[in-house]
Order: sequence, then structure tokens, then C-alpha cells
Amino acid sequence: MAFKSKITVDQLKDLTEVNYIKLAQQEVKRAAKFGETGVVVLSDYQFACGAVSTLMLLGKMSGSLMKFYRQMKTERSKEKDFAKGTCYFSNIDGNQPSMRIALDDGKGKPAKIKKNGKKLLKKLGLAVEIFKGEMNLANETLAQEELDTIEAEVDKENDDQKMALIIKAYKKAFASVVADVVPLLKAKAGVEEQHYQLALKLLRLSKSIQDKQEEISEKQQAKYVDLVAEVKSREPKVIKIVANLKKMLANSTLVGNFKELHEEMSEQTAKRPLSDERRMQIKGRLEALKERLKAVSA
Repeated sequence: MAFKSKITVDQLKDLTEVNYIKLAQQEVKRAAKFGETGVVVLSDYQFACGAVSTLMLLGKMSGSLMKFYRQMKTERSKEKDFAKGTCYFSNIDGNQPSMRIALDDGKGKPAKIKKNGKKLLKKLGLAVEIFKGEMNLANETLAQEELDTIEAEVDKENDDQKMALIIKAYKKAFASVVADVVPLLKAKAGVEEQHYQLALKLLRLSKSIQDKQEEISEKQQAKYVDLVAEVKSREPKVIKIVANLKKMLANSTLVGNFKELHEEMSEQTAKRPLSDERRMQIKGRLEALKERLKAVSA
């Protein structure tokens, strides 16, 4: 089920900035429970009180919201302050709740949206990140044997799991990957084993939902058909995320080993010279690591 906004387009002309922010706080609180939703953003919107600041409207990108966005694209072509995309929420234990907005269309600039939305974002009490476009992932994938193993494992696990609980876990994992892993992949830095495990968990849950859908009754299947279709459509990208993380970790480990051995060679002094045998061992391992780095980078 998609998030439905309680703020209507017809309301906007009468809303003051203060009243809008109060409504937006309630909207975000509701939307966060869905994990993600569509969003339309205007960075220079003038409210009924005359104040100019950021307007965010959450909801499925269809019907009145999509009509409103198309209208803004036409009417505000000179302002270039409009954009739409997807809003992702994450509330991971021990961390500040976050909202990440990935803009996929429009002229609005993330920096301007945040600057003009200071009052709104402060009231929301979330860590907010706004960026443009999809992350660029290398065209990595997982071996079919690895995917088959995951499918076999989740098929066995599903005997003792309920669909509702699998979906709940999937939504939480998806939000966590978007909040904590995607930014690292975009930056191509800071990836650790925990990020790989989180993405792998998301992939397993994706497979689990699809497997469980085949096991439940036709009546239950009808209830989840839209969600399962959405999960299935996301899966190729999830696989790419897992594969990219796996490769980045492998590279990081090899580079770390290379540096460690190189430092040992460099730090030898007259007082503590390396034996000829140890020096030859290190040289051999360095050459082997170089070849492996070339292979994984190819």
C-alpha cells in the first residue's frame, strides 16, 4: 500500500508557512512508516502569508500530485525551482532518523532546497540528505551459483516465517541500505563488511518475499501482488549493490595487504634488516597481490 498525503493541492493556496510546517511534520511521521514514497519539491514556493521557502509534497507520483508537478514544470520554467523524486526514510537503532531524497527530474537544486527549507527541516528533526540522480554502479553481478544458494536457503527458512514479518524486515533493510550504503557507493569510499552484510540481507529478504508469495493461499497472494511486483523490479539493482560492495571489499583487503607488506619492506633499517629469505617472501607476495589487484579491477 502506497502512502497517501492528507495535504491536498487545493489547500496550498490558503496555507501559511507555519501551518504548512505543522502539517508536514504529521505527513513525514506517517510517511516514514512506509519506508519510502514519492516527493515533489519547490525550493522557492510563496505561501499565503508571503513567506518564500521550500515546499515538499509527499505521496505516490500519480493522480493529482503528478498533475501538480507537470503544472509546476510549465508555470515555473523560469524559476527552475521544481523537482520530483523518491523520499527514503530510515530509523536504525542507535542512529538519528534520516530522510534521503533522490531527485530524478526537474531543475531544483539540492543546496537551494535545503537552504530555503531550514525552518521545515529543523522542525522535522531528521538528518536530511538531498541528491540528484541515480547512483552510478559498475556493471557487477553475482554468479548464478551464489544466487541459487541464496534461493535454496531462504526457501528452507520460509517454512517457519510469516509473510508480514518478512515484509517488515525487508522494508527496514531497504531503508537502511538507502540511508547508509547508497551514499558510500556514490562516494566510492568507506565501505565496510557490515554494509555488505546489510545489502546481502536485503537481497535474501527480496528472494524470501518472492518465494513466500508462491507458498501462501491465492487470497493472501492477491493482498501482496503489488508489493511483490515492486520487490521483484528492485532486485536487479539490489544484486548490483551487493556485487559492487563485494568487489570494493575485496579491493580494500588486497590494497591493505599490499600496503602492509610494502611498509615492512620500507621500514627495514641497518639495525633491523630483513633476512634475504623474508625479503624474497615479501617480494613474491607483493607481485601476487599486484596481479590479483589487476584481475579484480579489470
